Amino acid sequence: MTDVPTHTASVILPPALPRQEAYDLIRAGRISEALEPARALQAAFERGETHDGGMNAVMSVFSCYRPELTHQIALNAETRSGDYLSLLAAGLHHTALVSLKRTMRRGRDIPEANVAGMVAAAEQADIYLSRALTVAAQPSAAYAEQQRTAMTFGQDPWDLYAEGLRRCPGSMLISEALLRALRAEWGGKGDYSGMRAFLTRPEIRDLPSEQLRRLTALELGYEAHHHLHFRDDQGGAERLYRESLALMATVDVLTAMIDAPGTDHALAEEYVRKVLELDPNNDHARARLGARHALRGRSGYGLKLLRDARTWGEPYASDQLNHPYFRVIALGRLVMRLGF
Repeated sequence: MTDVPTHTASVILPPALPRQEAYDLIRAGRISEALEPARALQAAFERGETHDGGMNAVMSVFSCYRPELTHQIALNAETRSGDYLSLLAAGLHHTALVSLKRTMRRGRDIPEANVAGMVAAAEQADIYLSRALTVAAQPSAAYAEQQRTAMTFGQDPWDLYAEGLRRCPGSMLISEALLRALRAEWGGKGDYSGMRAFLTRPEIRDLPSEQLRRLTALELGYEAHHHLHFRDDQGGAERLYRESLALMATVDVLTAMIDAPGTDHALAEEYVRKVLELDPNNDHARARLGARHALRGRSGYGLKLLRDARTWGEPYASDQLNHPYFRVIALGRLVMRLGF
C-alpha cells in the first residue's frame, strides 16, 4: 500500500511522478527518468533518513501489468544489470502479471488455463528480484515482493522475512508483507493467532508508535475481512473494520468498506475519495466502485471504471469483466437504462 509518507522531518523527497507521465517516459525509452523519485527514496532509506513505506507509490507504474511495456522494462533490466531499481522494476512488472493470472478468486477457483502463465511469470520475476538482492545494500522492496510471491504459491515467507530484516532493519515493507502472508485465509490456517503473535515480536514492539499503529490497524482489517468473507459474520466484520479505522485509516480497510454491507453509493464514493487521497493510483478501489455501480447503480459509469482499471492490469476488474454472469447483468442493466 502507499498510504505512508515519503518524507520525514529530516528529509524531503521528490514526489512520485503521475503514473501516466511515468508510463510515457517508459514508452519513450527514458526509464531512468521514471525511476528518479524511487532512486531518491532508496538512497534516503539506505542513509537512515526515512523509511521505505513510500516505495510502492514511486514504483507504481511498474506494479501495473501493461504488456506493451514489457520489452522496454526487460531490456532496461538486462542492459543495466547492476542497477537495483531497474531489476526491481522488472521484478514488479512480472509479479503484477502473476497477480493478473491468479485473479481475485479463492485458490481452488483459479482457472486451470492461467496456472502455467502464473508459474512462468513468477519464475521470471524471481530471476530479476534475486539479482536485485545482490546489488543493493538494503533491497527491502525486493524482499517484500519475494514474500508476496511466496505467499501466492503457498510457500513459507519466514526465511525471507528474517534475512530481509537483517539486511534492512526497520523496513515497513518487509514487516507488512509478512503480516499479509499470515492472514487467516493464507498462512494463518484459518485463525488469527499468527498475525496477533507477530505483533508481539520484539522487533515489532520496538517500532515507532505510528508504524506499530499501522500494523495493528492492518491486522484488525485482515481479521475483519476473514469474518466477512469466510465466516459470514457481518457484525463482527463491521466492528473490527471500525476499530481498525479508529487506529489509522489504511488503504486496505477503506477499500474493503467500498462494497461492505451497509455502504450506500454516496458512502462508497467517499471511501474511494479517501483511498485516492492516500494512493492516487489505486485501481482496485476504482474497480470495486465500478463493479458496485455496474450491478446496482450507474451501469455505464461502473463499466468505464472497470475498463480503465483493467487497462492498468487490475486483477479484480479483469476478473469481473471476464465473468459471463457479470457481463450479462451489467450490460443488461445498461441497455435498460438507455431505454432499448
